[in-house]
Amino acid sequence: MSEQYKSTRKHQCEVCNKEELMLFTCNYCNKFFCAEHHLPENHKCIYIPKTPPPYIKTRLNVMTIKESQQESLNTHMIKEKQKEPELKKGGSINKTKPIIVFLITAILIGTLSYCVNWYNTQPSLESLILLKINFERTSRGLAPLHEDSRLDVAARLHCEDMIRNGYFEHEGSDGTPSSRAEAQGYPTQKIIGSLIYTGVGENIIKNPCYFLINFIPIPTIDYFDHDILASNLVNSWMNSPGHRANILDPIYMDIGIGVAWSGLTIYSTTNFGLGI
Repeated sequence: MSEQYKSTRKHQCEVCNKEELMLFTCNYCNKFFCAEHHLPENHKCIYIPKTPPPYIKTRLNVMTIKESQQESLNTHMIKEKQKEPELKKGGSINKTKPIIVFLITAILIGTLSYCVNWYNTQPSLESLILLKINFERTSRGLAPLHEDSRLDVAARLHCEDMIRNGYFEHEGSDGTPSSRAEAQGYPTQKIIGSLIYTGVGENIIKNPCYFLINFIPIPTIDYFDHDILASNLVNSWMNSPGHRANILDPIYMDIGIGVAWSGLTIYSTTNFGLGI
């Protein structure tokens, strides 16, 4: 802090010894200084109080903000410099990432395409169930069963009715196995000698399925693999005495098979007919 002082005689600046008529006097040390050295910090006044005056505080605050901004900029530049060697070091790895992603995508698309083509060309689930049931019969010396379209429709409609109405029984809102077959025009009575046989045999099953991808020997998905599903269904029936008896009963000549899906659960019905 200084005040301008005017005199008729020249005074010398205490710092640079410049002589001028108009000098500044320091309020702390009362000495004379030129315009260049009149501020206390410029002539290093030893009488400056520990707490600087307001104008010095303001100046210091401004400097502090500038220094803070410069420090922040320097810190950012240092961080950017630190990143450079990491980018250079990992440059070769980053270049390979698009190639790896491309290869993985190509493999997935190829596998999916193969599975879709395989699914569209595989035999129907119902035909495979018939094939496996007849294998169980012929391997034991029994005659194979003949597929009857009327029994197929009755079996398929019963699967759909169980899903729609939320039950799992032989008798439901659509009737009994025999009434369902008769509704499709299939005869349920047969006379052999002095014996009269009536009715229709029936096996039903509700089997949860899961997505399980196999890559050996070829890519397949168990959920969509009709051969695996057919084997699971027939094996379950063969492991149950009552269902096994229907499959291996020599009195039956015809068969009807139906399947329906409810989410990840498959319903299957097999009707056994006496034939004409």
